[in-house]
Amino acid sequence: MDELKLSDVRFIKLDVDGYEYPVLTGGRKTLKRLRPAIALELAPYIHAEHGYSVESLLALLSETGYELRNIATLRPIASDPTFLREAIPAGGSINVLAVSA
Repeated sequence: MDELKLSDVRFIKLDVDGYEYPVLTGGRKTLKRLRPAIALELAPYIHAEHGYSVESLLALLSETGYELRNIATLRPIASDPTFLREAIPAGGSINVLAVSA
């Protein structure tokens, strides 16, 4: 953001094959300042392969003021890790929209 001198971002589509946590951690300042909506995939098995948990990703989103929505209906999704682990099939994933709370 700083290098490109961008002053506004309204939407981010993350397709980073399991690197969501490091990408969002690196953009924490931008997330807190600009509050763009973020489309991303929750895939606990892939997150674990990259050294972090779905819980840490959810905590990061919560800390930066985001809540999860169903990407198709925009209805809120519980950010409870236990609920999400049960809602996501083993070896599977779900696409979600993170929006400013």
